Amino acid sequence: MSTGSNVTYTWDFGDGNNSPATTGYQAVLSGDNEVPPITTEASGLTTFDYDPATRELSYVINVENIDNVVAAHIHRGFAGTNGPVIYWLFDPSGVQAPGGTLAPGSPISGTITIDEATAATLQTDGLYVNVHSTDFPMGEVRGQIFATGQASYTYEDVGTYTAMVTATNNVSTVVATTTVEIVASIGSGLVTPENGGAISIGEGDAAIIVIFPPGVVAEPVTISLTRELSPSVAFDGTVLRVLIITALDSEGNVIDNLELNGDYTIRFRYSDAQLSDLDLTEANLQAFVLQDGTYVEIPPATALATTAVDPSANLVTVLADRSGEFLVGTAQAGGGATTVYLPIVIRGTTE
Repeated sequence: MSTGSNVTYTWDFGDGNNSPATTGYQAVLSGDNEVPPITTEASGLTTFDYDPATRELSYVINVENIDNVVAAHIHRGFAGTNGPVIYWLFDPSGVQAPGGTLAPGSPISGTITIDEATAATLQTDGLYVNVHSTDFPMGEVRGQIFATGQASYTYEDVGTYTAMVTATNNVSTVVATTTVEIVASIGSGLVTPENGGAISIGEGDAAIIVIFPPGVVAEPVTISLTRELSPSVAFDGTVLRVLIITALDSEGNVIDNLELNGDYTIRFRYSDAQLSDLDLTEANLQAFVLQDGTYVEIPPATALATTAVDPSANLVTVLADRSGEFLVGTAQAGGGATTVYLPIVIRGTTE
């Protein structure tokens, strides 16, 4: 891009969402950056994630070799100049900003919403972070806030996307594209004996919803859902969805054999276009669960679970009694399944 100013970015992530990406910024803190410079062993780093759609600026402040921090602010001003405080980042009392103790090994984090003028100044390196201490009340470590050149965006579903960003300033316009492959989509939620729980990932015709009724679990557990782009072992057939359901205890450890007092429901949404692209039909959709390294079919009305396909709602429902890896698709004749498929097609709406 030719030299200019006031750069603006337009994003197209290839999934129909043109919202701005979250942009990374940082400020490297040292005494040499103070005006005038001071002699100190202290140092630090403040990292930022900025969402231009909401003007929310999330931050984490880390410091080293510093004692008795009394405040941290964002100031308006370029390198080599002092400027006014415009936002608090740390206040020990917790009144103006997140409180507590900012010290080595004890970072402070928070989120502020900046005004339009500050958002414009952020793009010109005209803001700095200043950390104040009892020894240096005017500031012990300081650093200009500048862009890291990194941006982040969260896709709602797995797949391959072409992402495009257009950068425009008062001189020229540059367009850059890249191919992004999302191989997993993750979500989690708490399930309790009293209330059960519902966890979902994806949206619309890519949504997967898992519903645990009350009383199914004996102890509170965290259920994690991971939608994968492909199965973890070879599957002789065509895959529509792959879902891994993992149970975690209160310390985050995986529960290998989750004991359940009953069944829970897995609902897989899909679209007619998705079936057409994969050359699948609702009449031959099947559900499978991974057991001992092999996908075992989940036919209707078995002790393992129940499977139903509802064409009117574009919905596959599986009644399951265990965690693990599940797959919806169609096995080739003589491969991918260990039972004979007896399809159930529900003609009513299942909601």
